[in-house]
Amino acid sequence: MPPVRLWLRQLEWVGRQASALLEADDASEHSALDAPPEPGAAVSAPEPSAAAMHRLLLRSLEQTTAGGRQELFRALLDQLVPDEARIIASLGNDGMVSPLVEVQARSALGKAATPVLENASLIGRTAAVALPRLTPVYVAHLRSLGLLAIGPEDPALAREYEVLMADDVVREALDQTDGLLPPRVVRRTLRLSPLGQELWQATKPADPEFGP
Repeated sequence: MPPVRLWLRQLEWVGRQASALLEADDASEHSALDAPPEPGAAVSAPEPSAAAMHRLLLRSLEQTTAGGRQELFRALLDQLVPDEARIIASLGNDGMVSPLVEVQARSALGKAATPVLENASLIGRTAAVALPRLTPVYVAHLRSLGLLAIGPEDPALAREYEVLMADDVVREALDQTDGLLPPRVVRRTLRLSPLGQELWQATKPADPEFGP
């Protein structure tokens, strides 16, 4: 089976497993709500949304700048998987920049180029992530959280771009562009955003294996 199809089947499998877990959680929650309370047990109703907002607003009146930063960082970290943490740690060392490419399919009819692959980068290999083929997914997620920034092509990374273009994920994307015109490859760079840098500086471990 081609690697891309295998990867897509793995993603579908993960999605099905996540859906099954969510359905199981919903079922357990409903069964817990439907079951009669034990004698003497207190029944707690979910907090109304308006009450939750009111509680957050009250907390905001007492929260300091430092406390707000720590709470934000905690919320961001709770949304990361270990591979994404490795990417942040790798880019956080000495302001590292990694090459990034996007593969676009071009049409002879004058239509706009269609992205075939986005956020492909060497940072997955550099960070030694467990699932390097998911690097584009990790990068997209980290960008959505505002932790990564995209910059223009860096000619000093010419050799790194060559290595990236030979990556299986990139080559498979190039093979998918079977139009009359050759695919367009857009070269960019990837680095931590200011928020990503602030997060790393505030949370980097003392262990030299993970940080400077």
